[in-house]
Amino acid sequence: MTAMSCCAVAVIVASASLLTPPAMAADAADCAASWQAVTGYLSDFEHTASPPERTDTGRCALRDLSIAVPPYQRVEVEELSWDGDGLARLEEGLPPRSLDLRFTGARMLTVLPEDPVQSYLFQEMARAQQDISGGIRYHWSAHEPLVLDEAHVDFGRGNQIRLRAQLEQVDLSSLDSIAETAATAGISDLTLRIGSYGLFETLALMPLGSAVLSAEPAPEDQVDAMKARAQIALNALPETLLDSPSKAALSEVIASMPHPRGDLSLRLTSQDEGVRFQDLVILLMAARADRLDQLDALLPAVHLSVGWSPAP
Repeated sequence: MTAMSCCAVAVIVASASLLTPPAMAADAADCAASWQAVTGYLSDFEHTASPPERTDTGRCALRDLSIAVPPYQRVEVEELSWDGDGLARLEEGLPPRSLDLRFTGARMLTVLPEDPVQSYLFQEMARAQQDISGGIRYHWSAHEPLVLDEAHVDFGRGNQIRLRAQLEQVDLSSLDSIAETAATAGISDLTLRIGSYGLFETLALMPLGSAVLSAEPAPEDQVDAMKARAQIALNALPETLLDSPSKAALSEVIASMPHPRGDLSLRLTSQDEGVRFQDLVILLMAARADRLDQLDALLPAVHLSVGWSPAP
């Protein structure tokens, strides 16, 4: 099983459902119609689920969702529920005005068709070890920001990711305006919270290590050198972008690698039109050109604050 397997559940389910939630207090027919729309985006994957139905609370829900992920994996979700506003917009290929999606009992299973015994053992181990839950809520109205009320994934044992954000200059009123939004949208406020008690090692260590480490010198020496370079880059950031307490917090995180254990919080605020895609390009170019100390001039309206609470 790959290091990113635990996140695949949230990516597959949420990305499909962002496009296809039903209206508030939908009836069973609306629930079935919206799920039918979702399955169009899953046509390349073999999948099964119980028939969607309306719950007593007015939400659409289905159980026992299973999605094959070739060649050797399968996503399981015990329960998926959703409601939202703007189902009629789907007929025009537009996203809804609001969405509240939740899932529980998600996991990634290894499937070995040629070895049913090993396949069974891997699956039962995953069912005992993985119990991922999460959801996403957002709302938008004309001439207003797009508000991501919360996107979260809970992996258990204190491991979790929670994100809230507000995007300016977003227009979801038509297909043309959505295309233009890709160039104009900017993040004016973002809060990210990560609880890592083995989460970094599970999700990021293998892909990052495979990408940046070589056979020689010793991996431990390479990691120490990268931590030293990261600290130098951190020290070079201007105080207007990242203040001293935030730098101290990130220094602790860097020192704890590759086994950070604790709770990380990050808050980004930006005036005017928010942080846009081209601003991220500026940040990347500055990092490559060793101009991080000039970011206060390149991104004058952006401020980051970071907190770190290490595990006892």
